[in-house]
Amino acid sequence: MTIEFSASSNPVLCLNPHAPLADIYAYADRRIRLARNLARSLSGMTPASTEDGDVHAISETFSILLEDGCNALEVIERRLVELQ
Repeated sequence: MTIEFSASSNPVLCLNPHAPLADIYAYADRRIRLARNLARSLSGMTPASTEDGDVHAISETFSILLEDGCNALEVIERRLVELQ
């Protein structure tokens, strides 16, 4: 599965759909948990505690982590459907 970024029309990262399910799950789990932790940090921020660009940088990072995790979960879902 190719992981695409909106910043480029040419994907540069690929997720191996044939990797062991446990490895794909660990990849997804790590990114989704990091995104959750980042969202928790963001929820505790106040306008007075942020600098210009902080919220944008955090939200972009959150989006990339969550998108990667969701892409990996899609691979897991397809593999599990194939097993049935």
